[in-house]
Amino acid sequence: MSKNLEIECKSMLTKADYLSLLKNNKYQSYEQNNFYIDDEEFSLIKMKSGLRIRFKNNEYELTLKVKRGVARLEINQMISTQQFDNFINKNIFPKGEVEDEIISLGIKIETLKMFGSLSTTRTDIFYHDSLISIDKNTYLGKTDYEIECESNSMDLARKNLQQFLLENNIKFVENKINKIQRVINSL
Repeated sequence: MSKNLEIECKSMLTKADYLSLLKNNKYQSYEQNNFYIDDEEFSLIKMKSGLRIRFKNNEYELTLKVKRGVARLEINQMISTQQFDNFINKNIFPKGEVEDEIISLGIKIETLKMFGSLSTTRTDIFYHDSLISIDKNTYLGKTDYEIECESNSMDLARKNLQQFLLENNIKFVENKINKIQRVINSL
């Protein structure tokens, strides 16, 4: 179980920009799959929160993100394959701190269900005390490309992302629509 504040700045990329970044920066990529969860009214989304299960490196991680100013409080909880299967197939939500926080937000656990998924090919680069992630996202028959910079302040994240893109001759166009919202918009 872990809690942390996530502060990140994002920019959408064209396919050509994405391919150029991968060509110019020789780093390893990895796959991750996100399974997005909410109730039928998208109550969490309306609260500017998000809930997902991420499958990466043969492990499942349940994550709740709750808006806190320019940051998001992120609560992470590792779950077993059995707990993942129980939720997806039997609607049995994993016990723990994530469940406790959801209940404190006034959401009924039994109303939660998976509504969509997104697969990402991600390349991480450490850049001036920040983490830059270059993503190719596939969901509901669509593909998009995005770059994000995570840092300890929004100003630093924006500055480092803009500088990295400038060094790679790519225009910075800030993206405020997160992955979970793009999936919802495509339903």
